[in-house]
Order: sequence, then structure tokens, then C-alpha cells
Amino acid sequence: MAPGRLIAPILLLLSLSAPLIAAEAFGCKPADSWSLHLSIQATVSGRKYFFFTFKGMLLAEAEMRLSMKAGPDQSRIFSFHELQRRTYLLMTANRKATEMIVEIIGETPHEGQASGREVISEWEQAYPEWARNIHPEKRKSLPFVVAPSADAFSFKYDNGIVSDSACGLSPIYPWPSKDPMKLTIFDGLRAALSLYNHSPFGNATMGSTASQTFPIATALREICITILPQVRSEVEFTEASPLSLSYQYNRENHSAVLQCLGQAHPSTQVGKSFILDTYRREALLCLPGRQLLRDRISVFLTGTKGNSITIVIDLQNDSLQNIPL
Repeated sequence: MAPGRLIAPILLLLSLSAPLIAAEAFGCKPADSWSLHLSIQATVSGRKYFFFTFKGMLLAEAEMRLSMKAGPDQSRIFSFHELQRRTYLLMTANRKATEMIVEIIGETPHEGQASGREVISEWEQAYPEWARNIHPEKRKSLPFVVAPSADAFSFKYDNGIVSDSACGLSPIYPWPSKDPMKLTIFDGLRAALSLYNHSPFGNATMGSTASQTFPIATALREICITILPQVRSEVEFTEASPLSLSYQYNRENHSAVLQCLGQAHPSTQVGKSFILDTYRREALLCLPGRQLLRDRISVFLTGTKGNSITIVIDLQNDSLQNIPL
């Protein structure tokens, strides 16, 4: 673990609101461009070795625009096009959370530092109970820049299953530092793609159902230790048996969109102090050609003393960008 820093595991926070689909908004014709979004929020507290209390928070946001081309056997190959929104990790430091750091991407170092200060200001308003414990001088914005890369970010999506993912995005801290500086948000986004480990589609006909059984603990651990390598020895997720899920297929508000929805509240122990409270996966297909419009996975874990972990990993076609979701 980095000196003087005790950082929480993560909370992968997702929106669970049902989509409102309007055929007129996009004519059920997918656009050529896509976006991939990851949102993470985590809070944790506890006691280590029976004596040392600790607490921490982590927030993360990453979104990129993707291009898509046809792959073998009706698969799709997604590739990085450009960044969208602010991309950052916000985390408290040391076991009493008396410091806070924002590591953020900017087009220039100064632009990144300014964006980081905006994130800090928003965080102060949203979490005053955490902010009052951190002196303003201990709230730091650390900018990173991203060098262009031919193999920036890509993955294959085949009937709901992601494979062959690659990440060549390497954020660089532009100023001298005695300690190595690394921003892990893009590696974390790649790790989160491992949640797409089964197909939600089945026969996917209106009114039908299909059951799936799949593991989840390995993916949760991979996300945690990728984003925060320094907690590798402290993060443990296990499962007595794979998660069982039933998918239902229904027409959305108009007949051209089919919703594939699977959700479960298993209350299954997945770690020493966490329970898998909710898993939800929602995919939207454009009929009759079964063209993908969206595939979103939500995971929510709860723990003792108000601890929680939540995740959103959301792949969506840009034709939905003006639709309230």
C-alpha cells in the first residue's frame, strides 16, 4: 500500500431507472457511434487488527465515444474514438480520510487541474460530512494527459459477451514527481468489461423468459484491484455458487424495441463484509433485425456500518442520447 494512504475498495454505482423509449426520437435505427460509461462510488469503514479504525471513499467517472465495425460471426468490434465528459478518480487518503486526491484527465495540465477543482467543489457540496474532516489544503487536484495511441481501447462484443479487450491508453502525469504517478481509470474500465460474461438474449422473443447462471465474484475483485492495486492483499470476493438470473423479454413503449431485462436480489455473501444486494442487466434490441441499442449492467453491494459498493457499466448507441433514461 502506498505510504500514508489507506483507500477504500470500490462502490460500483449504477442508475436503475427504467428507460423511456420514443420511436420518433431515433426511428429505431442505430447510429454509427457508441459510448461506454463507467461510474464508481465507494464508501467503507471498519477496524483493522482490532485496534486501528479506518474509513475511505472513492468516486470514479469514465466515458468514451466508440466506433464500431462488424467482426466475425456477427460479432462487433468496438474501438476508441474520443473521450467524453470528465474522466477522473477521486479518493480519500490515510486511514482517517483526512486527505483527498482527484486524479483527472485534461487536454492540458492546467485545464485538468481546473477541472479537478470543479470536481472537488461538487464533492464538497454532495458530501459535507466527509469534507468537514479534510482541510482545504489537503484537497488536491492532480492532472494527467493522455498520449494518442493506435491501440487506445478496443473489445469484441458477441451476443452480449465481451472478449479480446485491450487498453493502450496511458495517462501521463506531466510534472516532476519523486513518486511514480499512475491513473488507473482506463484499466478499471477494461476490467469492468468482464461483467459482460454471459448472453442476456436467449431466444429473445416477446413474452418469453430465459435463465442464466454465471459467476460474478472474480469480476468484482478484478475491478477493485485494477483501480486500486495497493489494496490487492485486502480485497477478497468469493461466492458459494454462481449467480442465477432469469431474463424476461418484453416490448418497450413501442413495438420496434425489445427489452431484455434480468434482475436479482440474491442477498448473497460475496466477501468478508459485503453482500450482493442487487444485480440488474438491461439490453435493448431494435426489431426486427435485433440490432443492439444498449446493454447496461448494474451491481450493488451492501456491507456493515453503512459500507456499500455499486457499479455502472453502460454500452449504448448514440441514437439514444436524447432519450430520458
